[in-house]
Amino acid sequence: MAPDTSEVRSLVQGISDHPFILSVIVTICFLACLIRLAQPRDNIPPVNRMFSLEPALFSRLRFAFNARIILADAYKKVGWSVARGDVDFIVLPAECVTELNRLPRNILSSRQCHAITMMGHLNGMDVVLKTDLHVRLLLKTISPALPKLLRPASTRMAETMHAMFPQDTEAWTVTEMADRLACCVERGLAFLVMFIMRFVPAILQPLLVWMLPPKWRLRAGLKGLETFMKPEAERQKERKDDCRETTVLPNLFNQMIDEARNECDQDPGVLTQLLTALAAGGTYSAANFIFAVLADLATHPHFLAQIREEFQAKHVEIGGRWDFEAFDNLPKLDSAFKETQRLTPGSLTTYSRVMLEDHPLANGVILRKGQLICVDSYSRSMDDRVYPEADRYDALRAYNQDLHLHTSRPFKGVYGHEFRWGSGRWACAGRHLAAMMGKFMLVKLLDEYDFQLVGAGERPGNTVFHEFVFIHPGVKMAMRRRKGSLGIQCC
Repeated sequence: MAPDTSEVRSLVQGISDHPFILSVIVTICFLACLIRLAQPRDNIPPVNRMFSLEPALFSRLRFAFNARIILADAYKKVGWSVARGDVDFIVLPAECVTELNRLPRNILSSRQCHAITMMGHLNGMDVVLKTDLHVRLLLKTISPALPKLLRPASTRMAETMHAMFPQDTEAWTVTEMADRLACCVERGLAFLVMFIMRFVPAILQPLLVWMLPPKWRLRAGLKGLETFMKPEAERQKERKDDCRETTVLPNLFNQMIDEARNECDQDPGVLTQLLTALAAGGTYSAANFIFAVLADLATHPHFLAQIREEFQAKHVEIGGRWDFEAFDNLPKLDSAFKETQRLTPGSLTTYSRVMLEDHPLANGVILRKGQLICVDSYSRSMDDRVYPEADRYDALRAYNQDLHLHTSRPFKGVYGHEFRWGSGRWACAGRHLAAMMGKFMLVKLLDEYDFQLVGAGERPGNTVFHEFVFIHPGVKMAMRRRKGSLGIQCC
């Protein structure tokens, strides 16, 4: 039976005549809504949130400057949610990865997580949502061709190194090594935009991002590159359609056009963003890693001496003819790579994914659609139960612990709970290229130059900003040309 409208009107009139009662009712409803919204999703307790209704700005600030401590706290627990400020993500133990790797791509996505984490909608990194061209290119074309590509690529790198680095064998020259290795600061603009906009609420990001000078510089750079690439893309498409062969060694851009499957893959704007994303990620992660290896070995000269002895022995063994196989078979240097990557990874977390569907884990944690997940690989790498004396740098740790296991699991590979390159089918597609080019550069640098850190008896600590790890860009290194170097060249 419907209520009498006259009774309803009289009730409303009675409440309106008593504003105190009305305010109490409104307050109760408002608090009930807040309490409902503040409840943790699926009863997963959060880390980095002081109380349920704490403004997200405080979580953003704490995570930006104390991510290592916050994640270490979450590492001790199982299936805890870390409040980053912009998003919450579930930190899972490494043991869950094997189970997650069995799931199809319609259950979880690494590309969506990459776009969210890198603020792709603001700096163009969300191009990975439009195409997987870069993954196909790296896995199907570039990685298998590395033995052929090594010689021309190494020749170009050697010429650049000779032009950029000092040739004096007596005097020390001070240089900011990170800038020399990265070569082009413009490639870091996408990261700079991301670092800053992580502090800004999502609703304000589309407006405030245009107040950043790096955003305008990034936009201008993209437009300039696209102006060049548009006619070049048309020429390459015509060559592809006419099935014309070329005797010139193909470059990355040519290969991208050849590998393209649809109009989106061939769109100059998409190709421009994709090349920029590859340059931004690859250049700075590689530069940071190479600098970290140099810093580690410069402050541990006894390890450096053993690695140079390995170069000498290999040089004699192969008669000075360095090819792909020779660079690929330096187990002591490979061990030093593993140790530096353990202590100075590109990120505190790996195996970052977005759940596209609900999925219950064997440990009882229920992952819900839309949640972000990751593994705290850095805290695991600093766990004494996993790596004895984890705080101590030992360049030959892997080499001395189990040489057979070490050589069967080289630095460039993806194995079990070693998360150097991620895990599963969406592990870093450029790992073979990055490992080989990095190895060539470091063999050349360590053979031809001496290094020492300026104003520091010990290696400077890592800088952590948000979840990203790097050696502070202001750290300077002195270098000079070595007398009697092997003069290693790729044959």
